[in-house]
Amino acid sequence: MPEDTITLEIDSRRYRIRRRYLELIDQINNAGSLAKACKQMGITYKTGISWIQRAENSFNFKLLATRKGGSGGGGSTLTSQAVSMIESYYRAMSASDTGFTRDFLELKLSARNALDGVVSHIKTGHEVSLVEVSLDAPQRVKALITTDSLKRLELKNGVRVFVIIKATEAMLAKH
Repeated sequence: MPEDTITLEIDSRRYRIRRRYLELIDQINNAGSLAKACKQMGITYKTGISWIQRAENSFNFKLLATRKGGSGGGGSTLTSQAVSMIESYYRAMSASDTGFTRDFLELKLSARNALDGVVSHIKTGHEVSLVEVSLDAPQRVKALITTDSLKRLELKNGVRVFVIIKATEAMLAKH
């Protein structure tokens, strides 16, 4: 498989697509329009349209739902199939590239402190739960999360997680 393509599985079907097409689709999702996504990627609008049309022709489904311009401006949103495609892309990249998940989290969450670790203890409460994570360096971090999040993430001892620290201040103390 050429390096610039990736094979994705969506609804039990396998599709092969160029990574740049997926990056464009993801950028459209973030920017809310094809024109803005193209500008952010440094490609022409005409190229963006061409990539979307090629992908839609290959997969036999629409990727974008568009709104015409006007006083409020136009825009684009992803179809459910395009969302499934992006989710499949994230899963494939996370499995094949260990740095992808950390980079993705930092990009999407605007948090630059993502620590890799393993859940070592959970104290489940009615509304919130305390999750202890052993970091790869021999340290532990505790995170207070909602019990709903604990269930949604299917956390249990031994599960690998990222601890993402988002704070307005950081303090240092000398040993």
